[in-house]
Amino acid sequence: KIPYALNLGNHDALDALDPTARDLLAHDLSANYPISRTKQGPANISRAANYFLPIYRHSAAESQAMAGVWVLDSGADGCMGSEGWGCVNPDQVAWFRDEAVNRGGVPSHMFVHIPVEETLSLWNRAQMSGPAHDRGHVSGSALDFVDCSALNTGLFAAISDSTLGVQGLWHGHDHNNDFFGEWAPPGGPWVGYGRKSGYGGYGGAIANKPGARVIEFSAPISGNGSDVEWATWVRLETGEFATHNRTTQKGSRRTSPSPPSLTSRPSSSDLQVRVAVWCSVLQCVA
Repeated sequence: KIPYALNLGNHDALDALDPTARDLLAHDLSANYPISRTKQGPANISRAANYFLPIYRHSAAESQAMAGVWVLDSGADGCMGSEGWGCVNPDQVAWFRDEAVNRGGVPSHMFVHIPVEETLSLWNRAQMSGPAHDRGHVSGSALDFVDCSALNTGLFAAISDSTLGVQGLWHGHDHNNDFFGEWAPPGGPWVGYGRKSGYGGYGGAIANKPGARVIEFSAPISGNGSDVEWATWVRLETGEFATHNRTTQKGSRRTSPSPPSLTSRPSSSDLQVRVAVWCSVLQCVA
């Protein structure tokens, strides 16, 4: 069985209706532990699904995470009194900053259901012409409008601080979008979408071909956070690759080789730990 962890989307828990967001997380934990690695977020900040999942090289190295996954809850409708889609509130952003500093800026990726404003800006920028706009840094499609949060609460500005370790920010919400790109190459964080994995909700040309975004961490069995590579691609339910350029990062290095071989494995002389995180419109599976 594959361990997984849930994030909540805008249809999962609605204000003034039962079950609440915390009820949903509690049920998942009680019904599915230890397969479920979902966590209840701190009670003193907004929303429920705010937590960090450490990824270790091996069981004997659990004092220091090799990498990690951040989950932040963007709610449903409305942001700080403004109409529109929900957002990660400023107190959640502050909590993330403090936690990331305390964890030493471990290499990590973040999952937030409703897109931030910068995701829309990235796509719009890629559609513009002229030498100042390099379309090559965005891959994938946007057949839905990017329905971002009603307000910009500073989350992207926070993860743009490279000392905090976040290398990618990934969204769901818009079922027919699967694009991703680098915000400020070289060195800027990556931002984009997972892939609709289930059969519920509205469909479309992309949504009717379920899949998931795979984010793979790899590193030598012994080492430190500076030697962690990550790669990402979209794989369909059929086993096909939907996005045919794979992005790999180690430190500040980024390349785009061919799609990965599903049968390739490191040799015994180059033993590595490899962890894949599957991200869909609804949830992430580590």
